[in-house]
Amino acid sequence: MGQKRKLLEELNKIIEGKDIQTLFQPIISLRDGEVLGYEALSRGPEGSPLESAPSLFTTALEYGRIEDLERICRDKSLDNFKNFDLNCKLFINVDPTMIYDFYNGNIKDIDVVQGNIVIELTEKTHIRDFNKFGEALQRCKAKGYKVAIDDAGAGYSGLQSIVSISYNYIKLDLSLVRNVHEDMVKYSLLESMINFARKIGAKVIAEGIECKEELKTLIELGVDYGQGYLIARPNEDIADRLEIVDYILEKKREFYRERNYSQIRHLVSKGVTVQIDDKVSDLFDIFEKKRYLQNIVILSKRKPVGLLTRNKFYSKMDTKYAYSTYIDEKVSAILEGSPLIVNENESIEQVAQLAMGRNIEDIYDEVIVIRENQYLGIASIRRLLDRLAQLQMEQARGIDSLTGLPGNLSIEKEVSSRLANGELFSVLYIDLDNFKPYNNKYGYKKGDEVLAFTADLLKNTLVKLGNNDDFIGHIGGDDFIIISTPDRDEAISKDIIKTFDKEILKYFSKEDIIKKSLVTEDRNGDICNYPLTSISISIINNHNNDIINYRQISDIALELKDSAQEEEGSGFIKLRD
Repeated sequence: MGQKRKLLEELNKIIEGKDIQTLFQPIISLRDGEVLGYEALSRGPEGSPLESAPSLFTTALEYGRIEDLERICRDKSLDNFKNFDLNCKLFINVDPTMIYDFYNGNIKDIDVVQGNIVIELTEKTHIRDFNKFGEALQRCKAKGYKVAIDDAGAGYSGLQSIVSISYNYIKLDLSLVRNVHEDMVKYSLLESMINFARKIGAKVIAEGIECKEELKTLIELGVDYGQGYLIARPNEDIADRLEIVDYILEKKREFYRERNYSQIRHLVSKGVTVQIDDKVSDLFDIFEKKRYLQNIVILSKRKPVGLLTRNKFYSKMDTKYAYSTYIDEKVSAILEGSPLIVNENESIEQVAQLAMGRNIEDIYDEVIVIRENQYLGIASIRRLLDRLAQLQMEQARGIDSLTGLPGNLSIEKEVSSRLANGELFSVLYIDLDNFKPYNNKYGYKKGDEVLAFTADLLKNTLVKLGNNDDFIGHIGGDDFIIISTPDRDEAISKDIIKTFDKEILKYFSKEDIIKKSLVTEDRNGDICNYPLTSISISIINNHNNDIINYRQISDIALELKDSAQEEEGSGFIKLRD
């Protein structure tokens, strides 16, 4: 009883003195590393028994002071955030009972744009009437506030909330993120949640990212934003630059490059390994600590000699006799069979055939990949089959041998599919100006180099600024197409133009660069002076315009193309409603 009284006294002291620490943790884009905003995290005074957030808020809830505490934390967060003078989102944890403050004028008057405030709903108290609560949230959104649900997927009420209320952001519970790279069930669940979020127009934020393997998998899945200790710990100050951004950009490049490669080495992940002379008890410890780990590779120095799956290991050790017999033995004592080991340069098609030709009990085991007879890593059957299906689709639709991009049939199917699914999208028609004169002067080999350079430029731009499911196609000649989303089309176009104008000069002689023009024959054989090759982009979207088919888009693009090329140099033009 005395301990509870002390906690209540400490709580009252904190509330009366407004003695709250406010820390900020960044939430960043997993596409380009840009900071979306910061979550404000409140703590009790340093050294207090209520310093930790769970202790502080649980005690306040128990003694009926949660509303007083929440208001102090909220006001402190707004005050401190204002001092940073940032134009980004501020995520504020809000108990559902406090939502009415945001439209009843109970928020303190402070210079933070309402459009930058995200109400992050916690589950300290349950929502009893979702219809009434949804109406309250709509009133908040009408005032400019954004709304996020915290810990999505953690329980029934969270899922009920997602299907009942229109959220701007869905924050995945850290239990779904933890070890997602090792757990196929979690991977599949997140995949479904991400697809669901896209269909309802919500962005997904993964909380609690703690290791690079988790981050890499989340990038691969197409999660929009991330937060966690790997990115940055909560702090009173705002970091100028986050080191993890370089890693994110590199993984995005790898992800995009993998889409165009057909060798098994491009699907390799590190995997967990032990030496053949290690004890069976070491295997037991690893599987117990890493509950979602499915495979351990056995090495003899650097050469792979075996693979143990979780199911086979526990099946082997499922009796007291087996446990006592093997637990202190070397790993070699329980190895059976031979794993599938392939060279890094083997084609994905060939490896898939070998994998599917194994015994039924081994068919879903990881594939071990070697480089010069030494262990390189493992490839999962899921990634192998996903990539095989993608390769077969690419072969069926015809990939340009020079640019590695799909052609007109695929482009038309992509547009038709997005229209049929009711998706909002933007089409960027990309055309090189004065490319024929370049070909005439420098020859078709150099012209092909410019086309390949342009294709790589488009790919790299989407790595940096696009969505994982954005599409690039090669219409033919010097005409390309990108299909993205309306919120990204202008940023993508500007970046393409900026990079193209800088890098294209490498393909011209010094003389032409100095003159800013090239001299060659026109189609009639007359000598003419042409501007250097530039790039024009026509943007059409179905957000502001009534688009019904691909032919209509093509016709509009041709009209815009003529307008865009009237002015010399690179540029873009966008069809307005």
